[in-house]
Amino acid sequence: MSFFLCVYGGIYNDTEHEWKFPIQYRVWNAVDTTYIDKAFYLISNNTCLNFTKNDELKYEEPGIIFGNIGQGYYSNSIGPKNNKAVTIFLDHQCRRKEACIISLILQAIGVFPEQTRQDRDEYVSINYDNINNTDDTIYFNKSDPTITSDYDTKYDYGSLVQYYRKSYSKNDQDTISSKGEYGQYYQLMLGQKNVATLNDYKILSRRYCANYCDEKKSKRCAHGGYKNPRNCSQCVCPFPYKGEICTEKIESTLTKKQGCDPIQKTVSKRGQTYQYNGKGICVETFIASEGKKVQLKILEQSTTPQTPCARNSSMVEVQYREKDKREVMGLCFCGSITNSDIITSEGTNLILIYNGERNEDYLKVELKAID
Repeated sequence: MSFFLCVYGGIYNDTEHEWKFPIQYRVWNAVDTTYIDKAFYLISNNTCLNFTKNDELKYEEPGIIFGNIGQGYYSNSIGPKNNKAVTIFLDHQCRRKEACIISLILQAIGVFPEQTRQDRDEYVSINYDNINNTDDTIYFNKSDPTITSDYDTKYDYGSLVQYYRKSYSKNDQDTISSKGEYGQYYQLMLGQKNVATLNDYKILSRRYCANYCDEKKSKRCAHGGYKNPRNCSQCVCPFPYKGEICTEKIESTLTKKQGCDPIQKTVSKRGQTYQYNGKGICVETFIASEGKKVQLKILEQSTTPQTPCARNSSMVEVQYREKDKREVMGLCFCGSITNSDIITSEGTNLILIYNGERNEDYLKVELKAID
């Protein structure tokens, strides 16, 4: 949970709230620096941003200082703080999770909560009657486009800066409700701190690294990826893609005996069932003929219950969006499921990702083509 005086959507795009790089950071002795250093490495590796550890950094100097707190985790500012250090407080839940630490660094750099974006009304509704008090409503206000921008990124229910569905609730009821055809599934994803999504890095790169790569002189990144400012001949790719321009997929580790055969499969109107079991990752692409779409239904799933349910081990992810919209996290499914709602692809193909962590993990799905 984070606490701020002013909240907007997207990221600061004005000169007043612009960091000078490299950003210095200090970790107090009582805090394990391993996960913090890894978090900065991941941000730096996917953007042009540079960070320098400085054990002498003072609170009266610009930078980021990390300290311990008993319960809760937060940054005391979004963006730079009038030539003073931004302080990030970590509790036992957050201090050993790189993704959680990244979420707070993003805020310290200037990225605002996802539900405050200008376009949020298309994706979520805010239940003001359930919010703790009037002061807390600032964490749900829509953005001011005069000082922030989403840099043409898409709303991402799986973003690290998306608040949990019950954040600031006074009655344990949802303060944020997901909209749309699959809203009930996206609702369970809100607030994840397992992994950074492509958009978490992409918005930083578009804000601070726009002049690093000449898009006209190189091949376009597929599937919503973007040029890596560290190496303009390579793309930063959304999961599960990889390669120079994000046209390859990560290798599957699940075997054929366990149900995985990661060749592109054509689905028919008759439909067919597929089963996966045990430990390992399987990434499979299902395609329908031109003019048709792919439908998927989970007939049976047995994986670990997780709250929030998001990209992780012992779960299933379904990427049903058009190819150029796969920068956002797909629909995620956790725990025990029988006869889910039908998921329909926006285009002619759909990607199914089974990620088994236990021998007893299991998935059975039905796929078919529809007009």
